[in-house]
Amino acid sequence: MTAAINAGKRKLGSCVWLLVLFLVSAGAAKSVTLRWATWGPQKVDTELIEAFEAAYPEVKIEYIFSSGTGEHHPKMKVLSAAGLAPDVFAVDGVYLAEFASTGLIQPLDHLINADRSFRLSDFFPASLPDVQYNGKTYGLPYIYAPMYILYNVNHVQEAGLPKPDVHWDWNTFVSYGRKLMRTVEGRVTRWATTGYLNRTATHFEPWVWSAGGEVFDESKKRFLLTEPEAVAALDFLAEMQRTGLTGGGNFAQQTVSITRLYPGGFPTVTGVAWPFEWDVTLFPAGAGGQYTIWKGNVMAMAPNTPHQEEAWQLIKFLLAPGQPGYSIYIKNKRFPPQTRDRDTWALFHTPGQDPVSLWEVTLLMAADYSRPLPQLVQWNDIMDQTLGPALVQIQSGTVSARVAMEQVKPIIESMLVNEP
Repeated sequence: MTAAINAGKRKLGSCVWLLVLFLVSAGAAKSVTLRWATWGPQKVDTELIEAFEAAYPEVKIEYIFSSGTGEHHPKMKVLSAAGLAPDVFAVDGVYLAEFASTGLIQPLDHLINADRSFRLSDFFPASLPDVQYNGKTYGLPYIYAPMYILYNVNHVQEAGLPKPDVHWDWNTFVSYGRKLMRTVEGRVTRWATTGYLNRTATHFEPWVWSAGGEVFDESKKRFLLTEPEAVAALDFLAEMQRTGLTGGGNFAQQTVSITRLYPGGFPTVTGVAWPFEWDVTLFPAGAGGQYTIWKGNVMAMAPNTPHQEEAWQLIKFLLAPGQPGYSIYIKNKRFPPQTRDRDTWALFHTPGQDPVSLWEVTLLMAADYSRPLPQLVQWNDIMDQTLGPALVQIQSGTVSARVAMEQVKPIIESMLVNEP
């Protein structure tokens, strides 16, 4: 009897041991490492990683950092070509068409549609164009924001001017500029506004749109900056440059009174305070309306990730309204909230530190006054390398707007033939 009992105990012990081994191995098998790549800042990303791993201890994050977008995107292409693409990585919105059309990222509609805890409609509609291409959604909006017009409140008051109305027009903008500009013996010591014609080719569009012009037609096969409305807008910007209203200057150093900026340059983000009061408003209205650029990026997923569910959980944690990562981003001023929720806005908009009109102006732009940049597979070649230098020529007065645009039109339209 004793021998039988002992044998039973040994058998039971073996079963318990096997059960423990099974549970341990099952737990080990469930542990996942996700590779996540962004251009930082590292301090914020570290906070996000710690929060995510605390919420999901079975998932670990391997962080891949790039010092900027110029390093990040080539790195993602190299890693993808080698079969080593990160599970989740950021893509600048201007490169979405390229990354999506070449299969470097995958559409997430199947995950979004199956997830009853998530609604894409929670985002401002203005934030979605930079994550969608050809009717498919490739991730969630990341560092999305409008381009604001900033003005030095002290300069405006010293000039005897009221704070500009959000619905000011081109003529009012110029009249403000003339009173804000300062000269000494014919030399400009303070410009009215910084320039809008430059090689990056992303600051002139609101003026063209508000004049009633377009950069491309809807099919993106025709280049339209040679049309009268667009030429008029470029001539207007060139005239402001010629008369000294537009120039160099540094807004933080008060050598320019008006500038255009995304929130990433705000003192609450950079940590470098400006010793004056400032506020935000809209780009002025032209004959064709009033617009600004709403620029965003996408947090995307590699097509070959073996961890789709975990990768989707990370993307949601980081960027879905109401999620912890979303709040961390907003608290660190990486982007404005994407809803009207006052509690979330309180994390982003600090009275006494941030501009008075930030909430009001952002909501106006989200609702009615913003447009996305055009989606191009060959963004860099068309916009930065071809159109950008032509805009610089207009700015410098080397050639007229019409001549500069006529010169690049055949080159750009030859590239547009290859756009999908």
